[in-house]
Amino acid sequence: MELVPFADDPAGNFICFDYRTLVAGEPIVVFFYHERDEDNIKKIADSFSQFLDMLYEPRD
Repeated sequence: MELVPFADDPAGNFICFDYRTLVAGEPIVVFFYHERDEDNIKKIADSFSQFLDMLYEPRD
């Protein structure tokens, strides 16, 4: 189990933990395009914490 999906989008693509690449012992977060044969995985963040930080802008 190298890619573990934890969310999807309306088009059926997935946001996954990618255990093939670990940063500081944690999997990176990737976007998996389910209809592509090539280049179907794109890195989103180096960690889940970094991914969560991208979901909103901090208040000042």
